[in-house]
Amino acid sequence: MGRTIITKEDFPVHITLTVQWGEMDAYQHVNNIIYFRYFETTRIAYFERMGIIGDPEETVGPILASTSCKFIFPLSFPDEIIGTAKVTEILSDRFIMEYAVFSIAHKRIAAKGSGVVIPYDYSKKKKVALPESWIKVIQEIENVNGSQIGYEINISCPNSKKGGMEFGVDKDITKSLISQIRDFTDKTINDFQKDSTSLNNLYPDYEPRATEHISEMIKMIENLIFNEFAYLSKGHVLFNIKK
Repeated sequence: MGRTIITKEDFPVHITLTVQWGEMDAYQHVNNIIYFRYFETTRIAYFERMGIIGDPEETVGPILASTSCKFIFPLSFPDEIIGTAKVTEILSDRFIMEYAVFSIAHKRIAAKGSGVVIPYDYSKKKKVALPESWIKVIQEIENVNGSQIGYEINISCPNSKKGGMEFGVDKDITKSLISQIRDFTDKTINDFQKDSTSLNNLYPDYEPRATEHISEMIKMIENLIFNEFAYLSKGHVLFNIKK
């Protein structure tokens, strides 16, 4: 499998920064911590484009929950960098961002990273559901770059199309059991949707049932194992964290 090439065109938000002499460490390259500052500055530029910071009357704002960085190429002075950001996933209470830092002098990527951003009510000091207005503006920003981001809720339910037939259970009993399970899960899902509506939650673009996509999940797991991102152990599939 070939390595995915990351380019500036993959990101809707760009900023340009000058590498400072004081950002280098004793080894004459930009210190690792500085890359997180580059990510932060780029992230703030994305927030400014969203229009979700700078309003003193607004109590709900973004807060960073976690972040990471993969160092690819050492930067040094003199140079300029292009910091880029995009949103790759929208969930009910957070969204996931990806960043990349490109060296102008060397015409190549220097680092890439990710971050989890949560909407936080600073007056009540607690996290809240992702505002619908945030979701809409993120989709607008990303669509400018040709991306298609959807809001998805995955539903896990015991709804196997084979059911007990694969275990040798009587066919008529199996059909009856599957029908009962389907009725029960449909009611549960319907109750969940009603609760979400009463809370003014945004309705998802996609709402797949996990059990209707078993073959796709098996293929994905097989690909993870084949590329050594996961491995089998005692009947379980585990992630290879060193990879």
